[in-house]
Amino acid sequence: MQKILFVCTGNTCRSPMAQVFAQKLFDDEGIGFIADSAGVFAYDGDGASSNSIKCALVSGLSLDAHAAKRVSLENIEGARLVVCLTISHEAHLLEAFPKYKEKITTFGELCGNNEDISDPFGGSLEVYQNCAAQIKQCIEKIDWRAIYDSTWMR
Repeated sequence: MQKILFVCTGNTCRSPMAQVFAQKLFDDEGIGFIADSAGVFAYDGDGASSNSIKCALVSGLSLDAHAAKRVSLENIEGARLVVCLTISHEAHLLEAFPKYKEKITTFGELCGNNEDISDPFGGSLEVYQNCAAQIKQCIEKIDWRAIYDSTWMR
């Protein structure tokens, strides 16, 4: 199966939520992707934030077993597409992995709005819920089947 890698800063808030929301959509729609996540400055093994866990749970999903991991060459090489939550994450990856620029993009680019997904870290449950809603809306807006069926490149 082909992997979609979601990337944020610490891999404890945004990208884990994107991972579970996207995987649910892939499974429900029969799209043969596996969702994964990582962070540009993640501490390997950190769990998902408690508010991210709560936001996933509302959708019947679990982040209880999530273990953060830092983006690596292996992650990038193994992904069909790398979806960054912000333009700054994309810039970081393009600098670190220029050979893979064709597969690195942002949520905003895929959604057609060029907006970053704001960082809820340290915020209230409401801030996390707004972030989760933004991620879900974008995931639902993307034509994943077209990406799966094509050789999508920037």
